[in-house]
Amino acid sequence: MKKLDNLSISPPGYLSPTSDPFQPVNLKYGLAEKVIRVFVDKNIPILVVTKRSVTEEALSLLEKQKDSVLEVSLLTLDERLRRFLSPGGSSVKELLSSLERASSRGIHTVLRMDPLLPFLNDREEDMYRLLKEAKERGVKHVVASCLDIPLRIKRLVFLSLSRWDSSLPFKYERLYKERISNSLQADIRYRRELFSKVKDMVNSLKLSLSLCMEFTEDGRNLNELYSTSRNCEGKTMPISLKKGKTFLPLPCSNEGSCLTCFNPDCGVSDLAMRGRARYLSYGDFRRIRVERWTCSLFGSCNPIDRG
Repeated sequence: MKKLDNLSISPPGYLSPTSDPFQPVNLKYGLAEKVIRVFVDKNIPILVVTKRSVTEEALSLLEKQKDSVLEVSLLTLDERLRRFLSPGGSSVKELLSSLERASSRGIHTVLRMDPLLPFLNDREEDMYRLLKEAKERGVKHVVASCLDIPLRIKRLVFLSLSRWDSSLPFKYERLYKERISNSLQADIRYRRELFSKVKDMVNSLKLSLSLCMEFTEDGRNLNELYSTSRNCEGKTMPISLKKGKTFLPLPCSNEGSCLTCFNPDCGVSDLAMRGRARYLSYGDFRRIRVERWTCSLFGSCNPIDRG
């Protein structure tokens, strides 16, 4: 909370890019709910990503902040395969229930088919069934990706795959020929075909789609071809400006996509990335300048504002 108090402008919260917020230990300490509450009390949107059942307390909190988003990772409806792919996750039934309970409260819910694994959960009929089940439970948006294999853990990945099917490592050796940075990627022809199928299915179900970290070897973002949303979450998650002890959403004419923004209506020129991705740290947000005309939309800026 103190770190948020030191900001004059804040991005949405993200719980969490590296670990699941609803691990069993959370039942004892309730840290996920405490984090969500801080953001909700400050009126800052928060993105929650999980492969486990979401607590009622967390849903009640998210319901109060209309710009927040819940993303549930569910890779298959086959419970046996689900246990293999997400051994620490909740059951298919529990994850579908989380989606339904969240959407019934008016929370923007997202299905993460992230990642899709060749020869495991990429069959067209299986993907369609999963998308349809999610749609029936109120999902509005889908995030998809194809498995990438970091070189440092390639042997471990292949060993794990062999436990499901001994022929998989050989198939993956033949398919994973492209190297981007320090990871192996499936052949671009396979990925293009995969994402074309997903896009067609999503469109037929009247859902929106974005891809997660999918690039070609020459650096082109595949979202340019397959995404049907301007942003990753399928809705705008606004940048927030501090006003007193709380925050208010800044205006945005680019659907929350700072990456493709050239002329920011929000009045924060530092956020307009003009198609060239930059990763901003907490310190960067401490230093961001807020233009005076933006402050006038809310009466006045706080003393902490450095604009």
